[in-house]
Amino acid sequence: NIDNSNTSNGITIGTATSGVPVSIGHTTSETTINDNLNVTGHLSASGVIAAAKGISGSISGDRIYQNNVLNFSAAGEGIGEKVFFGDTNTTAGDVYYFNSSGGWTQTDADTLVASTGMLAVACGAKSDFDGMLIRGFIRSSTNLTTRGGKVYLSTTAGDMAESIGGSGDYTRIIGYTVDVTNNTLYFNPDNTYVLRS
Repeated sequence: NIDNSNTSNGITIGTATSGVPVSIGHTTSETTINDNLNVTGHLSASGVIAAAKGISGSISGDRIYQNNVLNFSAAGEGIGEKVFFGDTNTTAGDVYYFNSSGGWTQTDADTLVASTGMLAVACGAKSDFDGMLIRGFIRSSTNLTTRGGKVYLSTTAGDMAESIGGSGDYTRIIGYTVDVTNNTLYFNPDNTYVLRS
């Protein structure tokens, strides 16, 4: 039995020595915590974490988007679907396309190849380390001014635009602005594009 009569100090398990592994339950057991759970270190899960009232704080992996999508402090900060390949030095918050050499090149609405392929926004300085966001919420390196407005590829390499280009440029919607204070957009590139005549 575990003595739960001490309501001041509570119950401690495996606290006398650092690094002691603690296991609870069988591999097919269900463990129920009937009140609050406070974790001072990291919390990881090999399965799905479900939360009826949402999840807050800094988390990685698949997630439900919360209000923190409006609070990114630097270009390239974002949450969503990310890939970690291509071995490319990148500029955080710029848009890239996946090139035929297996790396990433800045987009450019002036040319077909740089406008119409698989797109991603750089999350940092290195594609393999910081990641490339292929869909989700992210802070752009471009100044965005119209909340709810469409965001397009720009004729300036790696930039985004809030209006379509001119004759001979490729028009492709890549997302929608959700916050103008932090230049944040929902990045979800359309699979279609138009060459302006």
